[in-house]
Amino acid sequence: MFATLFVFGTALRIMSLFYMGVSDMPEYVRWGTCAYEEGLAKAYHGIYFPLQYQIFQLCVALSDWSVLEPYMILKGVNLTFDFGILFVLIRLLRAWKLRASYALLYWCHPWFLAITFLGYIDVQYSFFILSTVYLARKERSFRGAFIAGIPLGLAFLMKPQAEILVLACGLYFVSQWLYHREWRSLGFLIMPSLFFIAYSVFFFVQVGDITRVTSSYLAVASAYPCLTASMLNIWYPLAYFFVPTGFHLYPDTNLIVGLISYRTVGIILTFMALTTFIVKIGKAPQALEGDRRTYVLFTCAAMVLPMLMTCAHENHFYLSCILLVILLPLVPSLFYAAGIHYLLLLQAFNILSLYGLGRNALSKYVWMVFDNLRTPTFTLIATIIGCMCFFSLYNLLFELVSAPQRRIRRFVPGLILFATVLAIEVICVAI
Repeated sequence: MFATLFVFGTALRIMSLFYMGVSDMPEYVRWGTCAYEEGLAKAYHGIYFPLQYQIFQLCVALSDWSVLEPYMILKGVNLTFDFGILFVLIRLLRAWKLRASYALLYWCHPWFLAITFLGYIDVQYSFFILSTVYLARKERSFRGAFIAGIPLGLAFLMKPQAEILVLACGLYFVSQWLYHREWRSLGFLIMPSLFFIAYSVFFFVQVGDITRVTSSYLAVASAYPCLTASMLNIWYPLAYFFVPTGFHLYPDTNLIVGLISYRTVGIILTFMALTTFIVKIGKAPQALEGDRRTYVLFTCAAMVLPMLMTCAHENHFYLSCILLVILLPLVPSLFYAAGIHYLLLLQAFNILSLYGLGRNALSKYVWMVFDNLRTPTFTLIATIIGCMCFFSLYNLLFELVSAPQRRIRRFVPGLILFATVLAIEVICVAI
């Protein structure tokens, strides 16, 4: 069965190489072409980060040296990272003495296959994040944390979604130092910092602008300033209430009261949810081994960003879904398993109803089926249920890091976060 499902998933991924994916792919090619012809220093303008531009540049260069289209090369790079994620997933599950067959859920689930067909590049930075979790088995020493920080540093130079993971590591180090005078976790931050400084120096040498990288990181939220960019999260019901026919058009820079904007509230909510969880880890350092502690830390950070922050896109829950696949055998609970599977199916429904499977003969029919399901009422109810699943899984992470003799009252953290979000949305509607 393992071999059959592996061949099935592989065949579909290979078939996807020959079709153009989502409309972002021509933009990736354009960025890569500019970097290839003019150099990174002149081509770089942010949204994604320098290393990701260089991968696009490499794809265009390989296309120039071969007969293949650039998008085919890019999809081939994605496929390489896909195999890498599957390999690391299997190794990680076996290291934790869990069933490795759960990795096939990643390989064959419609959500992950849709991402492959559409050509999203989230698979690339996700591979490095998963590698960090795997390498964190030796996090008990500074050297182990330093080594685990190398792939984290590479991910940090690729997509904005990795920023919150580095922030989480920084907050984790602060909590460990405050509670236990423990500094080993500082190792996670060394390589991300050095890579960041190296690129800043590169741009200073090339174009005399040492702030180019820093400014691009700070400007991420301004690239698509809206409550939600097609992500079915806590902001979707509110955006739909304000603009039913164009929910993605409502600016998150609009003020709620005084100088407080929706974006500010999203930042505060995200930071609050992440910090509260990290404080819990700091108070119970022996509840989990090093790699599992890194795993729950990254899972929490990867979930709260797209679910609580404004401007989230339909693909931003991708890394969270990979990490949630590991949670299925780790916590064999039917209740939580139902929540995880529901979130996976919700992401698949969302992206297939938006784009189908890209530009191929089958895509039109897939899109029509899911688009007919995407009625306003159905999507709204499905989103609310998905948010409830998120709150329950957020609570589960608290239980995982709680010392066995001091288990927290079930659902308390999740209910507090839910009540906070509900109160904010009621206030926004009332105002």
